[in-house]
Amino acid sequence: MTGERGVSFTINRVAVVSIERPEAFADALRRLPDSVNKCVCCSRKIGRAPLETPAAILIADESDEMPLGIYSALCEACGSTKPKIEVIETWLTGLYDMYGGLDIPDMHAPGRA
Repeated sequence: MTGERGVSFTINRVAVVSIERPEAFADALRRLPDSVNKCVCCSRKIGRAPLETPAAILIADESDEMPLGIYSALCEACGSTKPKIEVIETWLTGLYDMYGGLDIPDMHAPGRA
């Protein structure tokens, strides 16, 4: 982590947590930011109740020691029809293009977490 508006974290790993792993999914769903409320593929409204629960949660982070990460969600329809590897590749390519690499900048104002 660097200073003011510097690199906040570097993406070192990616996880897809699906409803097929109930305990891990419940934990990921609890950590899902409120701002993640649409399917990464089709933009269908999803999230916590009363919205449709996602079929999978995509997480890009640095490590267990660094709790910062980028989250996205996948609706049930896209989760059952799209190959997960295709979804991950498209998502990561979009992140890479958006941030110009795997170093994710601190987008918060100074002094705000």
